[in-house]
Amino acid sequence: MPKIAPVASERRNAERKKAREKEMRQAQHFILRHLPLDALYEAYQSQQQHTMLQKLEALIEDEAKSVRYKKMLYHCYRKQITLFNHSYALELDLPSKQLVTIERDHLEYDRDWLQRSKHAHLVQHKLWRYWHTARQFSEDEIIGNVLISSILFAGVSAPNSLDDILAHLRQGPTIHHLPALDLQVLFLEPLSPHYGDIYQPDTPLRKSRTLVLDRITQLWLTRFLQQAPPVTMNVTAYLSLILVRMGFIGQAADIAKLLACASCHWMQLDQVGLDPALSRCLEEKTNTCGLSFESFQQYLNPVQSSQHVALDKLALARFPETISTNGSVRSASTPIPLNQESIASLKQLHKHLLKTLRFNKDALTALIDDIQHQYLQFLEPAKRICLWLISLLQPSTAQVQQLSGLFGLDTAAWLKYLSYQQHLKKSSVYSYYAKFAEAWLFHSYPYTEDPNFNIHLEDVYSKILAEEQKSSAQKLRILKRFHHFQKMLFQADDFPVYMDLQASSHPRTRILSFHSLCAVLDLLPRYAMSSQFNPHDADMLKLIFILAFRTGMRINEILGLRVKDVEGPACTSIWIRPYRSKQHEHTLKTESAERNLPLHILLMPNEHAAFSRYCSSKRISAGKDDFLFSLWNRSGRIPAHVVSQVFSHLIKTVLPHGDYSFHTLRHTAANHLALVLTMPYNMVKVFTDYTEADYQRIRSHLLRSSTAQDVWYSLAHVLGHITPKETFKSYLHLTFMMAGYRLAQYDPPIPYSTIKTICPDLVLQATSKDIHLSQLSAQLRLKLTTQALRKNNTVRHRQKAATMANQQTNDLCHEHYYPGTTQSKISMPMAVQVIRHCERFHDIDYIANKLNLPTSMIEQCKANLCKLQTIQNQKGKPRFIRNPDKSQRVLPCLETSEEKSLIYDFCKRLSDYPKDDPQLIQALKIFIQKNNTTESGLIFFLKDIDQLEAFLAVFYPLFPARYWACDLPNTGSVQYLENFQWLNKINPCNKIPGKLKKSFRIYLKSQKTNKSLSFLKYIIIILIIFHPKVLNRL
Repeated sequence: MPKIAPVASERRNAERKKAREKEMRQAQHFILRHLPLDALYEAYQSQQQHTMLQKLEALIEDEAKSVRYKKMLYHCYRKQITLFNHSYALELDLPSKQLVTIERDHLEYDRDWLQRSKHAHLVQHKLWRYWHTARQFSEDEIIGNVLISSILFAGVSAPNSLDDILAHLRQGPTIHHLPALDLQVLFLEPLSPHYGDIYQPDTPLRKSRTLVLDRITQLWLTRFLQQAPPVTMNVTAYLSLILVRMGFIGQAADIAKLLACASCHWMQLDQVGLDPALSRCLEEKTNTCGLSFESFQQYLNPVQSSQHVALDKLALARFPETISTNGSVRSASTPIPLNQESIASLKQLHKHLLKTLRFNKDALTALIDDIQHQYLQFLEPAKRICLWLISLLQPSTAQVQQLSGLFGLDTAAWLKYLSYQQHLKKSSVYSYYAKFAEAWLFHSYPYTEDPNFNIHLEDVYSKILAEEQKSSAQKLRILKRFHHFQKMLFQADDFPVYMDLQASSHPRTRILSFHSLCAVLDLLPRYAMSSQFNPHDADMLKLIFILAFRTGMRINEILGLRVKDVEGPACTSIWIRPYRSKQHEHTLKTESAERNLPLHILLMPNEHAAFSRYCSSKRISAGKDDFLFSLWNRSGRIPAHVVSQVFSHLIKTVLPHGDYSFHTLRHTAANHLALVLTMPYNMVKVFTDYTEADYQRIRSHLLRSSTAQDVWYSLAHVLGHITPKETFKSYLHLTFMMAGYRLAQYDPPIPYSTIKTICPDLVLQATSKDIHLSQLSAQLRLKLTTQALRKNNTVRHRQKAATMANQQTNDLCHEHYYPGTTQSKISMPMAVQVIRHCERFHDIDYIANKLNLPTSMIEQCKANLCKLQTIQNQKGKPRFIRNPDKSQRVLPCLETSEEKSLIYDFCKRLSDYPKDDPQLIQALKIFIQKNNTTESGLIFFLKDIDQLEAFLAVFYPLFPARYWACDLPNTGSVQYLENFQWLNKINPCNKIPGKLKKSFRIYLKSQKTNKSLSFLKYIIIILIIFHPKVLNRL
């Protein structure tokens, strides 16, 4: 068969591939010729490596004939430096030059969009016909119509967001009213497997999404709240039902087409004007997160500290820098390069710790002795990891107090940390350390002299996790445990790196109001008076904060500005650019970060006047190459952590319950500018402090085109992003609110009869004219806002009193059976969670909301737990608190799979016992009297043998017989035991003479290790805590 010639496109692709391969080979040969490893090592030894690399970069610029070839050259250049570092165990910086190719956006309005738009028109037509012609709506139809109106009119087409809406309907939605814009808002937290801001280890990743309810969805929600139908199906079933009513088949394909065409429908609604970028956010095709309810509330109505905070010198950030004789500042945050001496020292320390953990029988004491005798020589990374190892080995309270005093740590915080930790074997501690400790010591060494060591943790963790290892997931888990220790004792922020499968991207969604910034600026003079700053420094810091708040500049971009980077006699703009000199090297995060910002446009007039005065003075007092921002009477660059620490301290004073940093100012600027560039002024004035003149000034300068795509690219340029993708992903948190505001403008005329059919309880005057829903805003608001909703929720529960809700409430609050049994609605794991939360938290409502359980049940369990914590033995020591010096924990931990396997069998047998069983109540009382935290079993005196029989009569049948064991009294005679039925049931092999002369010791014995198990006490304590009256009868 003759060979078929390739088509032209295939031939061109093959030729391009050959050309790329040829260029890559040329790039490799070029780098090998001009940067051989042995020549680079010789230059490194003579400290001439920087000169050599600068010459190479100049040669690359001359050699590269295209951007593609230049990217290949830099790729080979980076690989050569990486190979050099690996071969010689050094840490040369990789080339920072980044070459990016701008990708074209796909056409939004293509043939596929037209087809989907056509289907959207058909769906809308059939939906309105269905609503106009229906005489009544069933309960399932009401729920289905809430969902389909959310899809077509409220901007929700992502399945996970629809699932979350349905979850809100099931629980009773809490709808918040934004009076300034007359918007009804629902705060969603849908699952989002690969990107989201709500991240907790071991739980699915979620994202915050603000749902602004359009008028049609408000109408259906009002009907839902009035009738309160039970939610019994999933989203697919409800949508299928509505589609069938509309005349479709209602299969999965119809639902998929509905969700796909929704965005076309939004963009064509009258008076809406939704642009494609916001539409893609609503579709969740563009990664972006909203604000959680708490963050949004703190943004619009910040709850500020009313206390007069004494800014004591000891509470302030010290100057962590070294001042040279010429007045320049050497930042302590400047990384220290690794040399052969430091490498040898780190390896020696690592080997010593490994040897101690592996071979020393009392590793805890050995580590404490080492750190006490050499604590002055311990660098910050070594100190932290040694103290963590000591924590894993469970030190005593006295040892913790001693070490806390030595290192100035919070003893209470350390003991609290220890109370949450499970006991680990020494082999496990060794394994934990061996997984990552060497990498930790080496990667953190360059930052050891920085007092604000915490700001480098993200960089250190990223380098550790970037190393190729098979156990990367396990290393990540260990890192998180280590970081939690640093957070508790060293005030580190939340875990900064999210690289597990569920959290590949985790933005921090926080923005600040101008009101909060003003409070920070007001505190600055007091702060300066109480620290080593002076009023001039305070004025300079104000300008830095305002620049970040208005322009979104990064902290290093601001601090790297030179006097000559300010342009114009009136200081109208600044040029953000990289530079290199003999004394300084200033790099930008990316190439796109180089930009010119019009400060006379972005700053308010009074702010720009203050900036101009400062710059004019600086131009007189400093050289053009000097830093624009420097401390009073100094010329050196201010370390970034000095500024960030000041801001963090002040914002924590103003907003003690928030999690804000200097970078929050950049997030704020991005959102405020997005509002100005894309929203009408009546919305902008609600969220920002811009006047209408400011609004018009910024828009007229930045908006060179009316095209929506150009608007978002203009915003990305101001922030130093090459495309808006990163802007949406990491910085914009009001996009859902902005898009929802647009959709809320849709106000279609609806016949009187249709409105009355949908929502009969609305007060309307009969008319033959169509009614705009905006005329009903006041009524809908009263029925939907939080206050009215709570009232309706009460009514709703009353309406369901005879059905499922009341039954569930009775089942949960007045259960006749114990958790874990087949008759109970509470599983044993849930019961354990209830107890663990009651041990850790005091807020009943918080626990009830988090676990989705009745408040009365939590109150009962909390009350019983508190009673157990107060019970003492004859010596005045707690009977149930396991370690009163560290925590108030009552429930022991199940440490073996053997114990966990007993839960199912026990609960199955327990099903025969209701809570009011008198024998079981008596057995629980006996346990309360006999329990002791020093024993895993129960001790019964000879005189109490009747109590032992009563206890075994109940609990012996609940456990497999082979597990029961008894240490007999060491009296020499056991003939009298023949008269006791339950004691004689214990296997003779498990009855042995004990150490006590006049006492029995009853316990469960492991079939694998022959050691006593804690499961007996574990399970009985759960029964006591969940019993409503057993503790009342003592």
